[in-house]
Amino acid sequence: MTDTIENVIIIGSGPAGYTAALYTARANLNPLVIEGFAWGGLLQQTTEVENYPGFREGIMGPALMQEMRDQAERFGSRFITDMATKVELADEPGGVHKVWVDEDELHLARTVILAMGAEHKKLGVPGEEELGGRGVSYCATCDAAFFKDAETVIVGGGDSAMEEAIFLSKFAKRVDIVHRRDEFRASKIMLDRARAIDNIVFKTPFVVEAFEAREGDKLPTARLRNVETGAEELLANVGTFIAIGHEPQSSSSPGRSTATTRATSSRRAARRGPTARACSRPATSSTTRTARRSPPPAPAVSPRWTRSGTCATPRRCRRRPGCPTATWPRRSGRPGRLMAAYRR
Repeated sequence: MTDTIENVIIIGSGPAGYTAALYTARANLNPLVIEGFAWGGLLQQTTEVENYPGFREGIMGPALMQEMRDQAERFGSRFITDMATKVELADEPGGVHKVWVDEDELHLARTVILAMGAEHKKLGVPGEEELGGRGVSYCATCDAAFFKDAETVIVGGGDSAMEEAIFLSKFAKRVDIVHRRDEFRASKIMLDRARAIDNIVFKTPFVVEAFEAREGDKLPTARLRNVETGAEELLANVGTFIAIGHEPQSSSSPGRSTATTRATSSRRAARRGPTARACSRPATSSTTRTARRSPPPAPAVSPRWTRSGTCATPRRCRRRPGCPTATWPRRSGRPGRLMAAYRR
């Protein structure tokens, strides 16, 4: 355990983490970055990046992340190439937060920035890891230009899969959308746009069983299986893009403690404000600057419901007439939650 209290600890080392490190370092906050073992984020798995401003000839993904890291380090950022295992936030505003590296190394900080990012969901089939970046990709926007006039496959059935297929169709000779059901989760407008493109073909109900590298082919072979009949089909020499969503890295690392959950809940409750009472002034009343400073006295009669607002408490209240807790939903002609609770 260290007795030094850091100004800022940043957990994560993708573009977001290194950008946070750069800005806090230039503000003389001397940030400490816990970057993990696989530093650099998803761009470490990308080949040539051509759509990042400032590099007109393009730049390799790992080289870009090295440039970001070096730039943050130049202004005083410090790095720990290890995993953050637990975060315990302070209960009180302005308190000291705790971050553990491994299980026994404790760091204290006044501010913690979580920038773990997300990771592409994977199919988990044989050959996927081995052929990643060599015919199996997760970003058509990044890699579509490398598959010009090639036959390609999109795996997925949501809006992101349709967007990937539409973009990829501008480069590839053919795009097969492989989905395990005949129905798609994508919105109707995205589905119609994809179906209107001639070189996009829908292949259902199929799932990918494996990716295989075959001698003489530049791209892998995708082995598919029909989920209804069990029949297998091979798509040889195809580039595959997997678009089945993302998984936020904050869900698994670092783990949050009970104190963290309690502190977060209390802060959210503070932001929402009091929920036991609504405005004591009818929402239809006219408001002037003087009226806002000196609210009218409490009503002598019981609270009443009107079509445009409610007065659910006899107490004095300095909230404005537009208070969102006066009635919900507003202008709906129905009593709000607070008024219904009062009547019970």
